[in-house]
Amino acid sequence: GNLERLQQELEPLFGAGRREVVLDLRRVATLDASAAVALARWRTLAQAQGVRLRLAGVTPDNRHGRTLAAHGQLAPWRSEPGLLHADADHAIEAAEVAALVA
Repeated sequence: GNLERLQQELEPLFGAGRREVVLDLRRVATLDASAAVALARWRTLAQAQGVRLRLAGVTPDNRHGRTLAAHGQLAPWRSEPGLLHADADHAIEAAEVAALVA
């Protein structure tokens, strides 16, 4: 249920001229395999529409990053530097810098 609700709110953000979307997972207690796959699917969907999806509260060595790695979903996030951030402040700052450069 939670993934479906998030999908309904998140996917419409991948259009309407947006170039950056930050998804803050800091308060998410756990990610499971279905969440890892959903995040990968949303990243691909966002990319297809020219949007960079950044994750806040996810680093390669925190619990969410380790979960993504355990389900084979961390590598795509690491393939493009700057998509994983320890917190929302850093993710938003990176998105702002990217917007200024573009």
